[in-house]
Amino acid sequence: MIVLNLWPGGGAYLSLPESLSLSEYDAVVVHPTASYFAHNLANLDRHLSRRFADYDGVKVLMKQDEQVNSASFANIIREKGFDIVLTCLPPAEQEKVYPRAIIGDCELIQMLTGYVSPAMREGYSRERRDIDVSYRGSIQPLEFGRLGYEKRGIGYDVARALGDRGLRADISSRWEDRIVGSEWSKFLSRSRVVLGVESGANLFDFTGEVAEWCRGYEARTSGQDRASESYYLAAHREFLHAFEGNVNYAQISPRHFEAAAAGAAQLLYEGLYSDIFHANEHFMPLRRDLGNLAEAIDFLRDDALQARMVERTFEEVILKPTNWYEGFVAEADSAIERRALAKGLSSFRQRSRNSDSATRPVAYVLAAHDPVLDPRITWVATSLMKTHEVYVIGTYNFGEVGDGPYREVNSEGMTIVRVERTKHDAAWLPSLAQLRASPSIARGMLATLAGYASLPEKILADRIGAYGDTSRFRELCAYFVNTNSALLEAMQKMGPPDLIVAADLETLPAATVVAGDVGSFCIFDAHEYWPYSYTDFQFWEIEFWIGLERQLSQLANLRVTVSPQFADIMTAEYQCEFLTLPNCARLCESEGLDLENAYARRATQGLLKIAFLGGFAEGRGIEETLHAFVHVKSAAKLILRGRDNPYRHKLIKLARSLGLGEDRVSFPPAVPESELIRTAAEADVGLIPYNPAYYVYRYCCPNKLSQYAAAGLPILSSRTEYVAGIVRREGIGRVVDISDPVNFAAVIDELSEDRSALIELGRRARQFFEKTYHWENMISPVLQKVEHSVESRMRRTSYVDLDWIASAQERRKRHGAVVAVSPALFGAHATSLAPSGTPVLTKRHDPRFVLSRLRSNRAARKVWHSLPSSMRYGLSAWLQRVL
Repeated sequence: MIVLNLWPGGGAYLSLPESLSLSEYDAVVVHPTASYFAHNLANLDRHLSRRFADYDGVKVLMKQDEQVNSASFANIIREKGFDIVLTCLPPAEQEKVYPRAIIGDCELIQMLTGYVSPAMREGYSRERRDIDVSYRGSIQPLEFGRLGYEKRGIGYDVARALGDRGLRADISSRWEDRIVGSEWSKFLSRSRVVLGVESGANLFDFTGEVAEWCRGYEARTSGQDRASESYYLAAHREFLHAFEGNVNYAQISPRHFEAAAAGAAQLLYEGLYSDIFHANEHFMPLRRDLGNLAEAIDFLRDDALQARMVERTFEEVILKPTNWYEGFVAEADSAIERRALAKGLSSFRQRSRNSDSATRPVAYVLAAHDPVLDPRITWVATSLMKTHEVYVIGTYNFGEVGDGPYREVNSEGMTIVRVERTKHDAAWLPSLAQLRASPSIARGMLATLAGYASLPEKILADRIGAYGDTSRFRELCAYFVNTNSALLEAMQKMGPPDLIVAADLETLPAATVVAGDVGSFCIFDAHEYWPYSYTDFQFWEIEFWIGLERQLSQLANLRVTVSPQFADIMTAEYQCEFLTLPNCARLCESEGLDLENAYARRATQGLLKIAFLGGFAEGRGIEETLHAFVHVKSAAKLILRGRDNPYRHKLIKLARSLGLGEDRVSFPPAVPESELIRTAAEADVGLIPYNPAYYVYRYCCPNKLSQYAAAGLPILSSRTEYVAGIVRREGIGRVVDISDPVNFAAVIDELSEDRSALIELGRRARQFFEKTYHWENMISPVLQKVEHSVESRMRRTSYVDLDWIASAQERRKRHGAVVAVSPALFGAHATSLAPSGTPVLTKRHDPRFVLSRLRSNRAARKVWHSLPSSMRYGLSAWLQRVL
């Protein structure tokens, strides 16, 4: 990257030096200072042997102060062939200034006039300030209209209104009183309140006629005070009113960020301020007619109100990544890369890929378990990899204690990060800064779960109607808190993403916390109707988890679930739309299958092999299948393949007690997910016997439906709503009543005897998979929604930090210490690692130190007392146990 400073110019126009060869560069960016005047921009390349129009690299134009000779620039953009214009115009106004019919396919990207730098985020001085209200305005040209006048007008109004009220004011718009450089920061740091107005001009001079009239008006009115309000108003009545408001260009100014970063409260004329500063939250609004002057004076005297507003503005505006220079640069980088790649600049691609920056939007996919256990995690991640840099963040297996965070890149190029759910810094607890900024609903939900995990039985019964054994409920509450704290901590260390996918309810709190903090687009991918996921949940448990899922679902930007039936139910129950995205295998997963050979084998009258591939759990109809198999008369074998667990052993015992030996019913070990379809193809029938009496299975969409279809298997299904509906509609199998073992067995005998029908059903199943029921087809409409939504948002980050994982691994290797699983909701990182392996409590994590800090903070006390008494009781009891 080369920066050319063209100031001072050597003639009527600024120009690039003749020695510059554009062919040596992939892109050219023209700064607003070089493009302020149309004639400058038009002549910028006049000395070059190869001008902009002939240059095939990416051409970027940055524009501010676009109200000056506005109509000239669209033609220059077309003639020079600019690819991207970074404009301060909001999207709704861009067509007025840059008509698409003129500029062609040039990409328009809105930017602010300034952003928050890293230095501005370091914090502000809390020393006593000796200026009650300050301002430095400017004398703008008459043709800039009302907003131009207001840059000095607010100073006149407030200075006049303050009079002798005893407030220390330093207000001026005179050129000789301007403050620059480091002195400006010092000035703001001395100020308790700073005045301000929206930047820009709502009067656009498209042809230069307004400026020409103003010069004539000034000549006619020489001797009058051009800085006065009466002067502006007279010009407005005579001529300017016909142009005022022709373009909405009012916006936030860098000064607003600078004042907020310096710890000054702000008294501003009423306005929208780019929807970044909000009235009565980040500034005190002042009416232009001074109708609320008394309230404004009270504000200038209210130290406590100013302090609260300053803290809130710093947290919500200055520390918000969308307002940082890094976010703007990342968005511009992405746009430049898109254009470069579209132009075939392969060298650009290579350099960008070798950099540390993420060149595309960043997506995190969250899992509450080892991500490889659920193929849907991989399906979602690989689909997003086409447009995003994707990181899958999950945990170790349940009960597994590793040696710290771990990352790997799998065979598909997907980065997987694993963290231990009980080793975290209690990220669910809001920091003092987050308490001041009002903790999010999602953090509140985690705090609620932490409280419920510790409440006495009587209070649980009073609050949520709990009865019987509540140990599982408490364990689930702790599981949610620990899992989400570990995921939260990982995301906070990695950096803010553009997109977050929460796989199931167990990860939705972490996803919505981060999305709310940094403005990421959040997708809730509900693999099931979670409140009914345990077949033996009591009514009060179901109602509790429905309430939790309803609150969190409404925080997501997009929600999907696995069947249309679940989508309808959850949309009605949670009062927000759920889309349908069924579980479907990818086309590539069935490549290389010799199905014709499989069909030929099935045509023989040999042993009919009926396969069940999946998890063993109560309610999945396997017990009913075993009872039915006793009545099967034909040569058939039931193959039940899945991971080992106690329920599998119960099924083996049942099969043997029914006289079903290994020759009739076998229980081979599970195969890797990548081998499921190939293994299924070795069978003759695919079995999905889920019991529709269980709510969670009645409307389910198991992976095996598409996997069996991909393997060309006819499907033998129970009467579940979704699966049975597809089997009947597509004619790809048989539907049975699993509560009728005799009829169930008769259907198996029919399939065994009629092999031609068996093969035809299998062929139709395969065609259904190839044409319709595969992941690439099903996710397409969801991806379109995602791409549209994410593209319209500002990039959140340009770099994903994974170094902390390597350093954590190295630290453990160096010390030779392993942290044990912590039962406390603080997480195991409440202890530090000593070389001896002995946990040592550090002051930063000492609960007594934390509590003393909380007690000394008014905002924290306010939040504490706003909690229900039962929750305070539970949290206190838990803290006492920790202490």
